[in-house]
Amino acid sequence: MKRNYSFYYQRFQTWSNQSQVRASGLATLSFFTVAFFLVLAILPTFKTIAGLRKEIEDSQNINAQLAKKIQALKTAEVNYSQNLNKLELVNRVLPEKEEFERLAWQTQWLAKNHNLELINGSFGEFNLIGQEPEGLKTIPIELTINGNYLQIKNWINSMVKIDRLITVESLNLTSKGVKSGGKVNANIKFSAYYLPEEPTK
Repeated sequence: MKRNYSFYYQRFQTWSNQSQVRASGLATLSFFTVAFFLVLAILPTFKTIAGLRKEIEDSQNINAQLAKKIQALKTAEVNYSQNLNKLELVNRVLPEKEEFERLAWQTQWLAKNHNLELINGSFGEFNLIGQEPEGLKTIPIELTINGNYLQIKNWINSMVKIDRLITVESLNLTSKGVKSGGKVNANIKFSAYYLPEEPTK
């Protein structure tokens, strides 16, 4: 029994001393070393790369959304610029306040431009101070002018075409007390409108 053990031990020593066996052992050791570093070093690196890639994708999505919002703001700015003149015209046609002085000046200037004599005129009540009530408001206007029929007709046409919302309520013509020459007195009632700004709540 002792002899057999010595025999196998010597054979094992001989086998282990062979270069092929050594190379195989080194290869096995190298494999386990690589596997060790793969688990402890490379895999966490892959996880880090995956996390960075996810952050980059999220940033790209956010940038895309911001780009859309910026484009929408630019479009809105262009639309606002294009409609700004229209908004200014609307504000002149239907102002937020009475703008009595401008309305009176336009009335007198057109009467003079059409060679009419402005005999008298009156403007209805309007709010000089304080907060305006809500809704569309009216300024009643009553004028008496003197001139011929064509002059009066042209003046009325000019009045309703000014940059202010105005309607003709009534027109009365009379030649009583007027000297000859085809001239008449015209009593005209207008309504001018304005829209007070709604109070902030």
